[in-house]
Amino acid sequence: MTWNSAVSCGQCYYCAVKKQPTRCAQRKAYGIGYPCDCTPHFLGGYAEFHYLRPRTTIFKLPDELPTESVIGAGCALITAIHGVERTGIAWQDNVVVQGAGPVGIAALAVAKSAGAGKVIVIGAPKHRLEMAKRFGADEVIDLEDISTPAARLTRVRELTGGYGADVVLECVGHPSAVVEGMELCRDGGKYLVLGHYCDAGTVAFNPHVITRKQLSVFGSWSSEPRHLQAAIEFLRRHQREFPFHEMVSHRFSIEQADEALRTTAKWQSAKSVIVP
Repeated sequence: MTWNSAVSCGQCYYCAVKKQPTRCAQRKAYGIGYPCDCTPHFLGGYAEFHYLRPRTTIFKLPDELPTESVIGAGCALITAIHGVERTGIAWQDNVVVQGAGPVGIAALAVAKSAGAGKVIVIGAPKHRLEMAKRFGADEVIDLEDISTPAARLTRVRELTGGYGADVVLECVGHPSAVVEGMELCRDGGKYLVLGHYCDAGTVAFNPHVITRKQLSVFGSWSSEPRHLQAAIEFLRRHQREFPFHEMVSHRFSIEQADEALRTTAKWQSAKSVIVP
Protein backbone atom coordinates (compact mmCIF):
# COMPACT_ATOMS: atom_id res chain seq x y z
CA MET A 1 0.00 0.00 0.00
CA THR A 2 0.94 3.66 -0.16
CA TRP A 3 -0.54 6.89 1.18
CA ASN A 4 -0.61 10.61 0.54
CA SER A 5 2.18 12.48 2.25
CA ALA A 6 -0.08 15.27 3.50
CA VAL A 7 -3.42 15.52 5.32
CA SER A 8 -5.92 18.35 4.79
CA CYS A 9 -8.81 19.13 7.15
CA GLY A 10 -11.58 18.61 4.56
CA GLN A 11 -13.81 21.27 6.15
CA CYS A 12 -12.23 24.69 5.59
CA TYR A 13 -12.96 27.26 2.87
CA TYR A 14 -10.33 25.87 0.50
CA CYS A 15 -11.15 22.20 1.15
CA ALA A 16 -14.95 22.30 1.16
CA VAL A 17 -15.86 25.37 -0.90
CA LYS A 18 -13.11 26.04 -3.42
CA LYS A 19 -11.98 22.40 -3.78
CA GLN A 20 -8.33 23.35 -3.40
CA PRO A 21 -7.22 21.10 -0.53
CA THR A 22 -3.54 21.75 -1.15
CA ARG A 23 -4.18 25.29 0.10
CA CYS A 24 -5.77 24.13 3.37
CA ALA A 25 -4.33 26.23 6.22
CA GLN A 26 -4.24 23.13 8.45
CA ARG A 27 -2.57 20.91 5.87
CA LYS A 28 0.64 19.24 7.07
CA ALA A 29 3.02 16.89 5.33
CA TYR A 30 4.71 13.91 6.92
CA GLY A 31 8.43 14.44 7.34
CA ILE A 32 8.07 18.21 6.85
CA GLY A 33 5.17 19.64 8.83
CA TYR A 34 5.49 17.67 12.07
CA PRO A 35 8.41 18.15 14.51
CA CYS A 36 10.03 15.01 15.86
CA ASP A 37 8.88 15.81 19.42
CA CYS A 38 5.23 15.76 18.31
CA THR A 39 3.36 12.74 19.72
CA PRO A 40 3.42 9.90 18.66
CA HIS A 41 6.78 10.87 17.10
CA PHE A 42 6.71 8.40 14.16
CA LEU A 43 5.69 11.07 11.66
CA GLY A 44 8.78 11.36 9.49
CA GLY A 45 10.22 9.36 6.61
CA TYR A 46 13.55 7.93 7.76
CA ALA A 47 12.24 5.10 9.94
CA GLU A 48 11.08 1.50 9.92
CA PHE A 49 7.64 2.46 11.25
CA HIS A 50 5.31 5.31 10.35
CA TYR A 51 2.18 6.52 12.17
CA LEU A 52 -0.62 7.62 9.83
CA ARG A 53 -2.95 10.26 11.21
CA PRO A 54 -6.77 10.12 10.85
CA ARG A 55 -8.03 11.20 7.39
CA THR A 56 -4.85 9.97 5.70
CA THR A 57 -5.78 8.54 2.29
CA ILE A 58 -4.43 5.03 1.76
CA PHE A 59 -4.25 3.16 -1.56
CA LYS A 60 -3.69 -0.52 -2.23
CA LEU A 61 -1.06 -1.10 -4.90
CA PRO A 62 -1.87 -3.51 -7.74
CA ASP A 63 -0.12 -6.86 -7.40
CA GLU A 64 1.50 -6.43 -10.82
CA LEU A 65 3.04 -3.05 -9.95
CA PRO A 66 6.60 -3.36 -8.58
CA THR A 67 7.27 -1.43 -5.38
CA GLU A 68 10.37 0.14 -6.94
CA SER A 69 8.23 1.75 -9.64
CA VAL A 70 6.18 3.50 -6.97
CA ILE A 71 9.29 4.55 -5.04
CA GLY A 72 11.01 5.71 -8.23
CA ALA A 73 8.02 7.85 -9.15
CA GLY A 74 7.58 9.08 -5.57
CA CYS A 75 5.99 12.47 -5.01
CA ALA A 76 7.44 13.71 -8.31
CA LEU A 77 4.84 11.94 -10.44
CA ILE A 78 1.83 13.13 -8.47
CA THR A 79 3.26 16.65 -8.47
CA ALA A 80 3.67 16.49 -12.25
CA ILE A 81 0.16 15.14 -12.81
CA HIS A 82 -1.31 17.97 -10.76
CA GLY A 83 0.69 20.58 -12.64
CA VAL A 84 0.28 19.27 -16.18
CA GLU A 85 -3.49 18.94 -15.83
CA ARG A 86 -3.63 22.69 -15.23
CA THR A 87 -1.89 23.48 -18.51
CA GLY A 88 -4.15 21.42 -20.75
CA ILE A 89 -1.39 20.11 -23.00
CA ALA A 90 -2.98 19.49 -26.38
CA TRP A 91 -2.38 16.82 -29.00
CA GLN A 92 1.02 17.30 -30.73
CA ASP A 93 2.01 20.31 -28.63
CA ASN A 94 5.69 21.17 -28.48
CA VAL A 95 6.69 21.02 -24.80
CA VAL A 96 9.87 22.15 -23.06
CA VAL A 97 10.71 20.72 -19.63
CA GLN A 98 13.16 22.80 -17.63
CA GLY A 99 15.01 20.40 -15.36
CA ALA A 100 15.98 16.73 -15.57
CA GLY A 101 15.59 15.76 -11.92
CA PRO A 102 12.77 13.54 -10.62
CA VAL A 103 10.05 16.18 -11.16
CA GLY A 104 11.34 16.99 -14.65
CA ILE A 105 11.47 13.32 -15.64
CA ALA A 106 7.96 12.78 -14.29
CA ALA A 107 6.67 15.87 -16.12
CA LEU A 108 8.24 14.52 -19.31
CA ALA A 109 6.38 11.22 -18.89
CA VAL A 110 3.05 12.91 -18.14
CA ALA A 111 3.44 15.31 -21.08
CA LYS A 112 4.17 12.43 -23.46
CA SER A 113 1.15 10.49 -22.24
CA ALA A 114 -1.01 13.63 -22.60
CA GLY A 115 -0.27 13.69 -26.33
CA ALA A 116 2.67 16.07 -26.66
CA GLY A 117 4.24 15.80 -30.10
CA LYS A 118 7.78 16.82 -29.17
CA VAL A 119 9.23 17.11 -25.68
CA ILE A 120 12.54 18.91 -25.17
CA VAL A 121 14.30 18.53 -21.82
CA ILE A 122 16.81 21.12 -20.60
CA GLY A 123 19.09 20.07 -17.79
CA ALA A 124 22.26 18.46 -16.46
CA PRO A 125 24.34 16.48 -15.64
CA LYS A 126 24.59 14.07 -18.54
CA HIS A 127 23.43 10.98 -16.64
CA ARG A 128 20.12 12.70 -15.93
CA LEU A 129 19.71 13.64 -19.59
CA GLU A 130 20.36 10.02 -20.51
CA MET A 131 17.54 9.07 -18.19
CA ALA A 132 15.32 11.66 -19.91
CA LYS A 133 16.00 9.90 -23.21
CA ARG A 134 15.00 6.59 -21.62
CA PHE A 135 11.67 8.24 -20.77
CA GLY A 136 11.08 9.37 -24.35
CA ALA A 137 12.57 12.87 -24.57
CA ASP A 138 12.72 13.80 -28.25
CA GLU A 139 15.56 16.26 -27.69
CA VAL A 140 17.78 17.21 -24.77
CA ILE A 141 19.69 20.43 -24.19
CA ASP A 142 22.72 20.06 -21.93
CA LEU A 143 23.31 23.08 -19.69
CA GLU A 144 27.01 22.25 -19.71
CA ASP A 145 27.20 22.41 -23.50
CA ILE A 146 24.71 25.22 -24.18
CA SER A 147 25.48 27.41 -21.22
CA THR A 148 23.64 30.70 -21.84
CA PRO A 149 19.90 31.49 -21.87
CA ALA A 150 20.24 33.17 -25.27
CA ALA A 151 21.82 30.08 -26.80
CA ARG A 152 19.17 27.82 -25.28
CA LEU A 153 16.41 30.06 -26.62
CA THR A 154 17.95 29.86 -30.09
CA ARG A 155 18.12 26.07 -29.87
CA VAL A 156 14.51 25.72 -28.67
CA ARG A 157 13.30 27.89 -31.53
CA GLU A 158 15.31 25.79 -33.99
CA LEU A 159 13.53 22.70 -32.68
CA THR A 160 10.04 24.26 -32.81
CA GLY A 161 9.86 25.76 -36.26
CA GLY A 162 11.17 29.12 -35.10
CA TYR A 163 8.29 29.85 -32.74
CA GLY A 164 9.09 28.46 -29.30
CA ALA A 165 7.21 25.90 -27.20
CA ASP A 166 3.45 25.65 -26.86
CA VAL A 167 3.95 24.75 -23.20
CA VAL A 168 6.98 25.15 -20.90
CA LEU A 169 7.10 23.24 -17.61
CA GLU A 170 9.46 24.65 -14.98
CA CYS A 171 10.80 21.82 -12.81
CA VAL A 172 14.03 23.39 -11.56
CA GLY A 173 13.24 25.31 -8.39
CA HIS A 174 15.63 28.16 -9.21
CA PRO A 175 14.11 31.63 -9.79
CA SER A 176 16.27 32.38 -12.84
CA ALA A 177 14.69 29.44 -14.67
CA VAL A 178 11.34 31.25 -14.62
CA VAL A 179 12.71 34.30 -16.40
CA GLU A 180 14.31 32.11 -19.06
CA GLY A 181 11.34 29.78 -19.37
CA MET A 182 8.84 32.48 -20.26
CA GLU A 183 11.00 33.47 -23.21
CA LEU A 184 11.05 29.84 -24.38
CA CYS A 185 7.26 29.94 -24.91
CA ARG A 186 5.78 30.81 -28.26
CA ASP A 187 3.43 33.79 -28.44
CA GLY A 188 0.16 32.71 -26.87
CA GLY A 189 1.90 29.82 -25.10
CA LYS A 190 1.54 28.47 -21.57
CA TYR A 191 4.03 28.51 -18.72
CA LEU A 192 3.81 26.39 -15.58
CA VAL A 193 5.82 27.10 -12.41
CA LEU A 194 6.04 23.65 -10.80
CA GLY A 195 9.49 23.34 -9.24
CA HIS A 196 9.23 26.01 -6.55
CA TYR A 197 7.93 23.98 -3.62
CA CYS A 198 10.29 25.91 -1.33
CA ASP A 199 10.99 29.63 -1.31
CA ALA A 200 14.21 29.96 -3.31
CA GLY A 201 14.12 33.74 -3.30
CA THR A 202 13.23 36.46 -5.77
CA VAL A 203 14.45 37.42 -9.20
CA ALA A 204 13.96 40.48 -11.40
CA PHE A 205 11.86 39.98 -14.50
CA ASN A 206 9.92 42.14 -16.92
CA PRO A 207 6.11 41.61 -16.75
CA HIS A 208 5.93 42.98 -20.30
CA VAL A 209 7.08 39.54 -21.46
CA ILE A 210 3.75 38.10 -20.29
CA THR A 211 1.65 40.72 -22.06
CA ARG A 212 3.82 40.93 -25.18
CA LYS A 213 3.73 37.17 -25.67
CA GLN A 214 0.14 36.85 -24.36
CA LEU A 215 1.21 34.06 -22.03
CA SER A 216 -0.98 32.01 -19.75
CA VAL A 217 0.97 31.47 -16.52
CA PHE A 218 0.06 28.72 -14.04
CA GLY A 219 1.23 27.68 -10.61
CA SER A 220 0.80 24.27 -9.00
CA TRP A 221 1.47 23.25 -5.39
CA SER A 222 1.96 19.64 -4.30
CA SER A 223 -0.95 17.26 -5.07
CA GLU A 224 -4.30 15.88 -3.95
CA PRO A 225 -5.31 12.29 -3.14
CA ARG A 226 -6.90 11.92 -6.58
CA HIS A 227 -3.50 12.53 -8.16
CA LEU A 228 -2.01 9.62 -6.25
CA GLN A 229 -4.82 7.39 -7.46
CA ALA A 230 -4.15 8.57 -11.03
CA ALA A 231 -0.41 8.01 -10.59
CA ILE A 232 -0.86 4.40 -9.46
CA GLU A 233 -2.96 3.65 -12.54
CA PHE A 234 -0.47 5.52 -14.73
CA LEU A 235 2.38 3.40 -13.40
CA ARG A 236 0.40 0.19 -13.84
CA ARG A 237 -0.40 0.97 -17.47
CA HIS A 238 2.95 2.42 -18.54
CA GLN A 239 5.58 0.31 -16.73
CA ARG A 240 7.51 -0.51 -19.89
CA GLU A 241 7.14 2.87 -21.57
CA PHE A 242 8.27 4.89 -18.56
CA PRO A 243 10.77 2.88 -16.44
CA PHE A 244 10.34 4.67 -13.11
CA HIS A 245 11.99 1.74 -11.33
CA GLU A 246 15.26 2.80 -12.99
CA MET A 247 15.10 6.13 -11.16
CA VAL A 248 16.18 4.29 -7.99
CA SER A 249 19.91 4.57 -8.64
CA HIS A 250 21.34 4.69 -5.10
CA ARG A 251 20.28 2.81 -1.96
CA PHE A 252 21.25 3.67 1.63
CA SER A 253 20.54 2.32 5.09
CA ILE A 254 18.85 4.50 7.71
CA GLU A 255 22.27 5.05 9.30
CA GLN A 256 23.48 6.46 5.95
CA ALA A 257 20.70 9.04 5.64
CA ASP A 258 23.14 11.98 5.68
CA GLU A 259 25.20 10.35 2.94
CA ALA A 260 22.03 9.86 0.89
CA LEU A 261 21.21 13.55 1.16
CA ARG A 262 24.77 14.57 0.22
CA THR A 263 24.69 12.27 -2.80
CA THR A 264 21.46 13.86 -3.98
CA ALA A 265 22.73 17.39 -3.33
CA LYS A 266 25.75 16.70 -5.54
CA TRP A 267 23.48 15.50 -8.38
CA GLN A 268 25.22 12.14 -8.34
CA SER A 269 22.02 10.10 -8.25
CA ALA A 270 18.78 9.91 -10.20
CA LYS A 271 17.06 9.16 -6.91
CA SER A 272 18.55 8.19 -3.56
CA VAL A 273 16.37 5.95 -1.38
CA ILE A 274 16.51 4.82 2.24
CA VAL A 275 16.09 1.06 2.68
CA PRO A 276 15.07 0.23 6.31
